[in-house]
Amino acid sequence: MEMATSEAGMIRADLRLPDVPGLDDAGLAHWFPGFDGQWTEQTKTLLRAHGATGLDLNANWAGVPADWHCTCCRRPKPMIVRKARNGVLLAHLDLHHDHLRDHLQSLVGAWVGVSRVEGAGAGSAHAGEHMRALVVRFRDTLVCDACNAADGTAKRLLGSEIHPAFSFSPAEIGRFIRPRSNALHEVDVEAACRTWSEVRHGFEDRLAFAALLVERLASGSFAQERGPDAVMAFARPADERMIDRWVRDDPDLHAMRTWQLGIEARLRARSVRRDAVGNSGRARKPVAGRRPTAADIAAFERQAGKGWQRTPPDWACPCCGRGKPAILRISGGGKWFAELRTHSHLELETDPQSREFRHALYGHGGAGLVVALRRQVYVCSDCGDVSSRLQSARPVVDRRPTLTLEDMRECLGEVRDNEKPEIDVAKAEACDRANLALAVAEAEFVRHRSLAIDLWVLRLKFGRHPDIAAALTGRARSEGLDVEAIPAAMRWLLRQGEALHAAHVQEIEQGRPAG
Repeated sequence: MEMATSEAGMIRADLRLPDVPGLDDAGLAHWFPGFDGQWTEQTKTLLRAHGATGLDLNANWAGVPADWHCTCCRRPKPMIVRKARNGVLLAHLDLHHDHLRDHLQSLVGAWVGVSRVEGAGAGSAHAGEHMRALVVRFRDTLVCDACNAADGTAKRLLGSEIHPAFSFSPAEIGRFIRPRSNALHEVDVEAACRTWSEVRHGFEDRLAFAALLVERLASGSFAQERGPDAVMAFARPADERMIDRWVRDDPDLHAMRTWQLGIEARLRARSVRRDAVGNSGRARKPVAGRRPTAADIAAFERQAGKGWQRTPPDWACPCCGRGKPAILRISGGGKWFAELRTHSHLELETDPQSREFRHALYGHGGAGLVVALRRQVYVCSDCGDVSSRLQSARPVVDRRPTLTLEDMRECLGEVRDNEKPEIDVAKAEACDRANLALAVAEAEFVRHRSLAIDLWVLRLKFGRHPDIAAALTGRARSEGLDVEAIPAAMRWLLRQGEALHAAHVQEIEQGRPAG
């Protein structure tokens, strides 16, 4: 980067930014020395050394340096890779997390859609984020796939001894594995049992603490007072707000921000290789799944999850089109299984006036995509698995996949009643890359929705306060928006906030996590 003074108080910078699609392997190694994709010399050497016929290298592997070591087993990358039966070399790292987080989320989710007592409401909306930090035993940790698999193997071997929400920490996994080079670990069951016995009391204490926290949350005890001039708990840093304001007005800065938003997806596309994903190389036998009887369905519905209970009997998955009886299938334990998950469905803005305001206020809109609403819709777990399978191949820090309902359906193999369809993860990755502009538009919508709802709630609660106009303008200005320079901008933002807040409340009343 070359810098030169251009005028008083200003600095001009000439930047050279790497164009990932146009770089050769040597160029990628030069610009991204901390990454380890299919293009590095170490990866090529490992392919030759193992005589592999293909490569399955996930984004977690690509996102860390070639000299990375697993924190559990201490193996370096050359000892972690292993060759699958089909000759493909597997280079996988996984993000190991504490399932207490999921348990707490399910407890919080149990209150969604249930009328809260007086005092519980918006003041408690973000408490779940803080509660998770208090409950989990360890932070999300990048480990090799063998160590992540050993956690599941140990819990399966111990059976009913282990609570479903329990996860061994990375250090605890290291106590019961017997590492092997280029192979999955052996699990010392006795050592795993001893480890569980040592930490069981502390784990169960956290379980009880999680239940207590959620009880207090539901009662409204965690609600916080918020006046019109209160500092936002999740306010964006001042430097980000300044940059957003500059990007809006400077085409060169806008080009740099566009490059910044796209560099991760382009680098991942060049780095990841999934030769073994979505294709086992063997033809699938067309064996029809067992059909549930009326008695089977009735028995399942008595213990079905929240999503199943909150949707009508004639519900059909908007992705694959199957109804409730058709998504039921026999689990590995011989029981009927089905689950509904939420999917973020994005609706694009078609109103010309709203597009103009969004462009004038935030510096985006124009011919690009503008999201008007994000709704949570229920899909069957098989369709939801398209996104979750793709998410498992993400780097440690990454956005969640952006897939439309049509994308997910295209990534499924033949869909048959009462069977789990195959998933083409490589196609899902391609769809997600193609949706980069939609992902950017969604992020811009989330920012707009948060501000608009905040403004509307402030206006609703403090409308008669003598300083409400200044408070509203100040809140907008804190996000880099000059509402006073755009006629009718504040009135439009308040109308948007009213409509978005109503949609938010409606989703909660219908028992879905608000979009």
